[in-house]
Amino acid sequence: MQMAPAGSLQALNALKPNIVPQPVGLWPMAAGWWGVAILSLALVGGVVWLLWRRFRRRRYRRIGRKQLSSVWSRFERHKQIETLLHECNHLLKMTALQAFPRQQIAQLNGQRWIAFLVSTLPNSKQRISFNETITSTLKAGLYKKEARAINPHSLRQAIDLWIRKHHV
Repeated sequence: MQMAPAGSLQALNALKPNIVPQPVGLWPMAAGWWGVAILSLALVGGVVWLLWRRFRRRRYRRIGRKQLSSVWSRFERHKQIETLLHECNHLLKMTALQAFPRQQIAQLNGQRWIAFLVSTLPNSKQRISFNETITSTLKAGLYKKEARAINPHSLRQAIDLWIRKHHV
């Protein structure tokens, strides 16, 4: 191994130590990061606002489902199918009046009312199932007074489906 000449060691010893810069701080932020922060806050605020609007717009659906539960509990206590049919039809009408114009809903009855309910469901499979249940139930119970042939559980499921899934 060779030794370094004495002059070069003196030159190395004469060098000043490296200047270490201060660590880069997080504050104050650069302009680009301010932009990212503002856009992020705006995005989060927009999403919260949209979710709040959706929550408020769907309030009538939550109320309708609560009312359906209370109608059902009254039916379970008294087992009066005619009362159940009338209350369910009234509940459907009141829920529809919250979502659709009064002029469009108030005059509907019979087959036109059932056709309206079926037409507002988005899925064709749901439409077929709902149509069979509601047509047989409401027509038999409300309009033909054949209340014994009605399955109240399928009626409740159909009404709950309509309250949850109908589109405006």
